Amino acid sequence: MPNIVIQIPRGVLTDDARTAAAHQIASFAADTEQMPAQTSKRMLSWAVFQEMEAASWSVGGSAIPDSVIPCMVEIKVPEGVVDSAMRAVFLEGVYAILEKSMPVGDGRRLLMSTVFFEVPDGCWGANSAIWTLAEFARVAGYRHLQHLI
Repeated sequence: MPNIVIQIPRGVLTDDARTAAAHQIASFAADTEQMPAQTSKRMLSWAVFQEMEAASWSVGGSAIPDSVIPCMVEIKVPEGVVDSAMRAVFLEGVYAILEKSMPVGDGRRLLMSTVFFEVPDGCWGANSAIWTLAEFARVAGYRHLQHLI
């Protein structure tokens, strides 16, 4: 159950590109976390874009250089769902999806900074209940964590 927040300067992506990237990232995250293809399981994989005014960004203490597109990504997962190898796959895949989503011929380089937050067991709420890793394994169907059920 990743929650993925992608922050980019406003207007970099078209609505269609942003929507497609959000869908692709959520699907890619579900694959990476070894969730089954069932819609009911994959509904737990969320990706959302937050567009920020370019004037809100500072890169190296200055306005955004004309040569780059900054992007900040936060990936929140329940502790125990991903290991270091999965984190590396997440980074490569999310970067590739975002890079392909950038305007054709734009010429600017995508600069992506990503932070993983692993939420301690028993500290994630879903609807009105606190979920543990075993509950996530049951509901999300993580293939590599079925031994916890």
